[in-house]
Amino acid sequence: MEDLPRIKSLLTQPQNIVILSHRNPDGDAIGSSLGWLHYLIQKGHKVHIIFPSEYPINFSWMPLADEIIIYDLRPERAKELLAVASLICCLDFSALDRIDKMGELVRNSTATKLMIDHHIDPEPFVDLMISDPQSSATSELILDMIIAMGDEKYIHPGLAECLYTGILTDTGNFAHSVSPSILRKAARLLE
Repeated sequence: MEDLPRIKSLLTQPQNIVILSHRNPDGDAIGSSLGWLHYLIQKGHKVHIIFPSEYPINFSWMPLADEIIIYDLRPERAKELLAVASLICCLDFSALDRIDKMGELVRNSTATKLMIDHHIDPEPFVDLMISDPQSSATSELILDMIIAMGDEKYIHPGLAECLYTGILTDTGNFAHSVSPSILRKAARLLE
């Protein structure tokens, strides 16, 4: 988490933030994005989530999921938000082709770009990066970041449900990518 001090410093001032995740978002893409959204809103930032395509309806119960903007359905609104963003957070993907048409918009944006991801071989298109292929999920990295920044007090039940969902789905209900530390973290989210 080499860039964490710079990220923490950046987040001390109100930002206009857009959170992006990949096409055909899965539980971790949705959970990490919504968990990060809940955290950033509590810190006083203006935040929007944009996904390239729709997410599975079985995740619509998640707190604030109805706020997610789908680029395929509302491209002009998505472009407007990206144009005024001061910070673009790229969650659960490590290559711009994973966000389709938005990739070029992100590449050309003057906003600070932050990647939070657990996949291997991230593309160097961002200014700040939290990347750990040993993590079971991007949701785990979000949890680790919040705790490392000393902001555990912001982990309310809705935020915890989002991150737990991301961890649960990316580990296949704890069937793979499981370590004692991820089990302790997941149990902590259930408290």
